Amino acid sequence: MIRMILLSAILISSPLAYSTSFQDLITQMENSNPDLKMAKLQNDFLENNIVMAKSLHFPRLNSSWVANKGEEQDSISTSALNSSLSGGGAGGPAVPGSQIPAGSQNFSSDGWLADLTMSLPVFTRFLAQTSVDNSRLDFQKDKITYALSRESKKVQLAQVLLEINSLQNIHLTLNQGLALLEKAPHNTGISGKDSELKRAEFTYEMEYHFERVNLALQTAYMAIKDLIPDLTEKDLKQLPKIEVKYQEKSLDEIQRYYLEDSRELQQFKYTSKVFENTYSQTQWERSWIPYTMIQGSYSQSATFQQGDLSDTWRVSILVTFNLFDGFYTETRRAQAFTAKEIVRKRTESEMSKNKILITKNYYDLKAARAEYRFRKSSVARKKEKLKMIEKIGSSGISIDFERSGLLLEISQLEWEALDAKKKEQQSLLFLAQKKDDLEGVSFHESL
Repeated sequence: MIRMILLSAILISSPLAYSTSFQDLITQMENSNPDLKMAKLQNDFLENNIVMAKSLHFPRLNSSWVANKGEEQDSISTSALNSSLSGGGAGGPAVPGSQIPAGSQNFSSDGWLADLTMSLPVFTRFLAQTSVDNSRLDFQKDKITYALSRESKKVQLAQVLLEINSLQNIHLTLNQGLALLEKAPHNTGISGKDSELKRAEFTYEMEYHFERVNLALQTAYMAIKDLIPDLTEKDLKQLPKIEVKYQEKSLDEIQRYYLEDSRELQQFKYTSKVFENTYSQTQWERSWIPYTMIQGSYSQSATFQQGDLSDTWRVSILVTFNLFDGFYTETRRAQAFTAKEIVRKRTESEMSKNKILITKNYYDLKAARAEYRFRKSSVARKKEKLKMIEKIGSSGISIDFERSGLLLEISQLEWEALDAKKKEQQSLLFLAQKKDDLEGVSFHESL
């Protein structure tokens, strides 16, 4: 059993040449992470929405041609040809009043007709401009979302590497204790039965700790594979060791920046502005405020037998009053006001929650530093004790069994110290992220 555990420890924690740098991993992640790919596609989608919204400001042109051949019948009206509806851009509603009136030109069933129609919105009660403005706001907000997503993935990658580095160091310490336990004689001067029970206790305890570390490592490897799907098994064995360095600001400075100038706040402002614009636009949707459009058409027709060509044209201004729409407009206006208030309340709530998280991480940082100093001092004391035991061993007395037990204690303390160090660096990353200062974080790599 001991040899099996020892082999597992050697395979996991053996020193390797770390050829994959942290920047290489970031590049791989940005090229292969599905969440970042979707975020980029979403950004492209919203940019196209701006073009769609602007289309409401342009005229609609339609051309049609029809020919008939057969027995003489009643002449056909061009009403079937002059239909053109202006769709709303960026998912907006269609512009009412954009239907071209039926033309008055009739033509024989034994002939042809060509028709060109145009419609141009003149006044859409600011629906078209609001659609453009909101599309731009959505796009700007999503650009921030994409940038924050990239930074968030970078932070997640760093956190997983810190976890893996910590676990690998613990493996090394446990490995040393396990190797000594393997060499320890069965009779160490204590009664034989007590010696075997003690050996079994150490063995099972080390097995327990190895299983804990293995579970945590496998979970961390799965997490990093989720971040970088293209990562190979070779890459997993060449992960860099990193250390986070950042000079954190005061709690008051971080909170003030987050609540007044942060990009997350800007996102909330963009969302709020979209609903404010929508609500303002609905104020123009009144029964006494019309939609206004210019419409025109030009037609040519002729019979096949006589070939006599005729043409007609028409230009008109269409003014549409929505006298009653089944309370749709009133309900839409009320919904827009409610949505605006929901966004405002949600912004206040989210900012308050994140302020609490900033406070928590700031004091977690302080506590983790204190814990790390405390754990390292305990490790130093145990190591001094280990030196004393080794001095006894230099006189010829077998102390491998005692050294193994002491190394087990040291490994547990190292685990707690490394965990505290990891918490400290993860809190640093969180605070830097909320301060929009991830560029100020340095990642030191070592073998």
